Amino acid sequence: MRRVSALLVLASANAVAGMVIATATARIAAQELCAWVNEKGGSAHNVVCGPTQHGLGLLAAEALEPGDVAVSIPSSCLLSAEFARESPELLALHDEVPEEFWAARLALVLLAERSKGDAGALAPYMRTLPASFTVPLLWSPEAVKLLQYQPVQSALLKSAKLVGSFASEQLAQAPSAFGVRAVDANAFGWAVAACSSRAFRVGGGARALCPIIDLGNHAPREEATCEVRGTLGGKVELVAKRGIELGEEVTYCYGELSNDAFLLDYGFVPTSPPNRYDHVQLAWASGGLLQTACATVGMASELTPWQTSAIRATIPTGLEYVRVTRSGVDEVAMAACRIAAATDAGVLRKAAGGAKPLPSGGEVRALKIAAAMCAIALTSLPEGGTPAAEAAETGVEGAESVEGAAMGAAGFDGGEALARCFLDEKRSLCSHAVGHVGSRIKAVQQGEARAELRGISKPKKASGVRKPSARKGKQRPQASGFGK
Repeated sequence: MRRVSALLVLASANAVAGMVIATATARIAAQELCAWVNEKGGSAHNVVCGPTQHGLGLLAAEALEPGDVAVSIPSSCLLSAEFARESPELLALHDEVPEEFWAARLALVLLAERSKGDAGALAPYMRTLPASFTVPLLWSPEAVKLLQYQPVQSALLKSAKLVGSFASEQLAQAPSAFGVRAVDANAFGWAVAACSSRAFRVGGGARALCPIIDLGNHAPREEATCEVRGTLGGKVELVAKRGIELGEEVTYCYGELSNDAFLLDYGFVPTSPPNRYDHVQLAWASGGLLQTACATVGMASELTPWQTSAIRATIPTGLEYVRVTRSGVDEVAMAACRIAAATDAGVLRKAAGGAKPLPSGGEVRALKIAAAMCAIALTSLPEGGTPAAEAAETGVEGAESVEGAAMGAAGFDGGEALARCFLDEKRSLCSHAVGHVGSRIKAVQQGEARAELRGISKPKKASGVRKPSARKGKQRPQASGFGK
């Protein structure tokens, strides 16, 4: 995956996140890990780790055909929550973490295994784990302040609070679960980042850390050269989807995820091509968004009783956000726009309550409201990344708590470049959405104009005399293979 790794096999030194790894040491670590995987019944000889356009990644060590197994990792090399059962104290800690924070649960197992040093069952893998990661949980306070996008800020704050509170309360009272190593918020945060960015779903949906395969970079599903598969025997394999040339990068799809998930879990932002699964979340604010959008385009912001009733029937109870995508607003928001643009209840019924387009005039009004929503989303994002001083003055909700639990620096600049890149992609998405909805408005208007022209054109008059057929009396040949 797009991350730093000590697993280098090329003759170069790597200096990332403040850690310089000597070539000889890296080569030994790589050899030990591959030998260990082979001893356990796996296979890793078809790939090497080396530089790619996205940093370190996997390269084909020989030409592969479709269906060839590039890497095979047996279940005995995986780090999963099953390891927690080896220690009652560790299992108790594991079960105290809410299930939704699966990365924190797995992080406890990782810390326990890492504390065993060379005596651990997965020691060769533990030695190749990087010292830091680029996920926002490990960003500098300045980078966190730049990340002014409320949904991600909220998710980050939630994770940071869990890491900080669990480390200071539960972990401080259970040192024996981790040997002689003291586990503080920094160590716990590192382990959470390692698990969120490297874990795979295995049998039954459980997550596990998977050596070597976890070094592969992400590519969109249609561009990826490989895919990750599980076997009946419990192995995790990286299988070629197409022919891969010697030295070509071995990639796979991490999932059809938004940039929010890519940033929070993996610590990178897809930019080329733009991620078509990304979106911008816009607060519905109990209908306040619809009122603001209507007022923006000069329409009445107050809904009539029948419109209010239609909104209640259409909008899910407790809706917090609607989504802006590269093509406009989501189905729920578009239905709300049509409800506000409909001239009466009968017109709305014919449009399936807003699920289908209105007559052209009403649809243009609805699309203008949708365009206003996209513009609101665009203006809500700071231009070019807000300076840290300005972020402190404006008071991002929860910013102080987030920065207090964001442990250490990540990447070369603590995450500032990633924060700006993330916001740039969100702004680009919103700009594209405004343009796309504008094109739809023009298309509807042009269609209406063509319909009007057809309506005023003079129809041809029927003469009442039909020309006799030249084929009258002749039997028409029958096409072979059709008919009775």
